[in-house]
Amino acid sequence: MRRGRHLGLFGLRAGCNGHAEFRTCASRAWHALSVTTGPWIYEAFPGALRADVAKVAGAVPPSSLAPVGRFAVTVDGEALTIPHRIYSDVAPCGAILEEPLVRAIAACLYTRHHDGRVRQRAVRALLTGPSAAAPWVVPYVVQLVGEYVVEVIDEMAGLLTELDVGGSTQQGTYGRVLAANPEFMRLTRCRVVSYWNLGYRRRYPRLQDYPEYRLVEALTDAARASAPDELPSA
Repeated sequence: MRRGRHLGLFGLRAGCNGHAEFRTCASRAWHALSVTTGPWIYEAFPGALRADVAKVAGAVPPSSLAPVGRFAVTVDGEALTIPHRIYSDVAPCGAILEEPLVRAIAACLYTRHHDGRVRQRAVRALLTGPSAAAPWVVPYVVQLVGEYVVEVIDEMAGLLTELDVGGSTQQGTYGRVLAANPEFMRLTRCRVVSYWNLGYRRRYPRLQDYPEYRLVEALTDAARASAPDELPSA
């Protein structure tokens, strides 16, 4: 029972970094040089969510490493800048992070974590939660498609089953956001093909059988269904 007190978001041990679920985490003394969640966290979400983003910013442990890299997208006409990787420890569970919207924002943030297992837990929580169809969730999910962890993609594919269902909320939301971000979609597609060619070609001799490619095709089709003129044909 005592152990449960130390569990953080997504069932990982609070205060540990990445491998918390599998290894003992050494204690850390945070000091003045620690990098807290600064303005970048507000730039990663729509302005209408600012009050809830502030709750997440106050709950995420500080890190001695700043976020690395950024990518830009537009969601419903608002420009967002999202970090490529973050290094904060897993936040402890608490009343604030149990609020559904705040939890979804935290899940988005942890899809950018440097540890693939944290990313997998986060996207699972995101896609099975009440904010799964929110437009601001889309870039966080799609960015994972352009990464290299097939196990994460397999789980995502099992939750993104209505991308090709005409008139579905999932197809409409993903299609609308991606049609407004053709360069983001193009880069994602290029990364998928590159990872297949470099690391998965032997396992999947045909590109069409590669799980990430199948998913990026479904996303591309959703975007074309939303705005046929925005994306070029494959």
